[in-house]
Amino acid sequence: HRFPQPGRRRSDPPRLPPVTARPSPRPSGAVVLAYNQEDYVAWALRDLAPRVDHVVVLYSDRPWTAYNPHARQEFQAPDATREILQGLESELTGLEGIEGAWPDEPAMRNAGLAALRRHGVEICHIVDADEVYPAGVLEAIREEILRIDRPGTVYDARYVTCYRRFDYVVESTHRTPVALHVDAATRF
Repeated sequence: HRFPQPGRRRSDPPRLPPVTARPSPRPSGAVVLAYNQEDYVAWALRDLAPRVDHVVVLYSDRPWTAYNPHARQEFQAPDATREILQGLESELTGLEGIEGAWPDEPAMRNAGLAALRRHGVEICHIVDADEVYPAGVLEAIREEILRIDRPGTVYDARYVTCYRRFDYVVESTHRTPVALHVDAATRF
């Protein structure tokens, strides 16, 4: 995929080439968090779903409270994420939406990880609802995880991504978790 360079403006989503799913020797999935993502969630999921066996999207119209106990009173911005996900469930194979309210990011991701475990997923990609990986990157991460073959290991990387709009590009200055090799004790 061609992302705008950091600092360049882009108002429309990039056109994504069709993605062809490749069979994986071990089931893979993604945990996707969505809060107020109506502008990006369909775009991101249409790119992601063919590249993994299962996608679990956890969404809420209420923000986390662990970082700000008053967040749910101060920020109430419902959007159409729920309706978009409901429409995508019939379009995208392996997509599951879970609505709820979680106190923080780790609790939300752990709920997604529990759902992926029910599907027997061994490799979990960590994706936000406004992120798209360039062609080949998820596959390369999966291959590296299979090569190392150490369940319980978390893999991190630097990345460039659009953040909350297509004309705002962020280049990561630090390594961020992007995937994990799931075992029974793995938690975020």
